[in-house]
Amino acid sequence: MKTIEIETFSDEIYDTKDRWLYIGMLFVPTEKREELLWNLLDRRCIQHNSWKWIENDCPYKCGYHSWNNTEIHYAKVHKTNAKFRIAHRWLEFLIKNNKENMELIYFNILGIDLGRLNLSEFGEDWLNIYNRFFRTVLLGGAKYFFGGHSKIIVNRIHHDKGSQQRHPYFPWHVGYKVNLTDNKIFIKNPKIIFVDSNHRNYPNEDGDYKEESQFIQFTDLILGSIYCCLHARAERKEKIKLGLIIKPLLYRLLNNPKNANSSYHYYRKQQVSFFPKSEMKLDEACKQLDLFGRKTINKKTTRGFYTKRPILLQDPKQKKLWEWEK
Repeated sequence: MKTIEIETFSDEIYDTKDRWLYIGMLFVPTEKREELLWNLLDRRCIQHNSWKWIENDCPYKCGYHSWNNTEIHYAKVHKTNAKFRIAHRWLEFLIKNNKENMELIYFNILGIDLGRLNLSEFGEDWLNIYNRFFRTVLLGGAKYFFGGHSKIIVNRIHHDKGSQQRHPYFPWHVGYKVNLTDNKIFIKNPKIIFVDSNHRNYPNEDGDYKEESQFIQFTDLILGSIYCCLHARAERKEKIKLGLIIKPLLYRLLNNPKNANSSYHYYRKQQVSFFPKSEMKLDEACKQLDLFGRKTINKKTTRGFYTKRPILLQDPKQKKLWEWEK
C-alpha cells in the first residue's frame, strides 16, 4: 500500500467524418521510466539495438543514424522505411511486454461518440468536451492501474502540442480540479506540460523534452493503430500492418477486459472504453464521468461507458473466433 509516483503522456484523434473523439494516455511509473525509455530508444537502432542520441557516440557506424532519428507519427509511418520499421518494432515490443508480463506499459484510451452527445450543451468549442473527458481518462486510468497503492502522485502531466494549449482552462484546470476534489490522487505539478512530439526540435527556449517526446510518439502510435482497427479506413499497407499487430490485444481488451488470466496480461494495465452507449444529454453525462474506472459503477447503467465494439480491420489470415479465447 505504498505511494507510487507516475507521469502521464497524452494525445488525441479528432475524427470529424465519423464524429468520434479519442483520448489516449500513457501512464509511466517513475521507477520504470528509464527502462521503458531505453526499450523504445534501442529499437530505433534497427541493426544493433543500441541507440545513442549522438551519432559519434555510437560504436556501430551503420550510416543510418540520421534516418532512424526520426519522429514516429502513426499518420506518417508510410513516409520512409525507417519510420515504419521503428513503429513496427515499437508495437512488437508492446506485445512482448504483455506476453512476458514486463509491466512497463500502462495506457487508457477513451473513445467519445460525439454523435450521441448534445454538443450544443457543451459549448461551441470541442475542447470543452475534451477538457471534461481528459480528467476522466486520467482519474479512471490512475485508479484502475494503481488503485492498490495508498497514494498516487502524478509528478507531471504531458500532452502533445496543439490547440489544447491555447484553451483558457485546459492547461491548468485538470490538475487544479483533481487536487481540490480527490483524496487518492495528487498532481504535483498541476500545469500541463506541452511537448513537441518531434524530439529533433529540442533543446529549445522551452527546455529539453526529447525523452518525453518519445513517450508522446509511442502514445500516438498506440492510439493510431487502435483507431485503424476500429474504423478500418487506412489505405496504406504500412498502417494496416501496424493495426494487425495490435489487433489481438485490442480484441481481448474489448471483449474480456477483466480477464486476469489472459496470456496477454493486460488486466489493470491497459484499458480501451467508449462513451456513451446511447444518446445522452449533458447532465446525464456529467453524472457518470467521475464513475469511470471505479468499483462503484452502477451495474444497471446501460447508457454510459462500454467496451464491446466490432473491430472492422480485416486480416486475410484472420483467425476463427474460438482461437481468440485466451
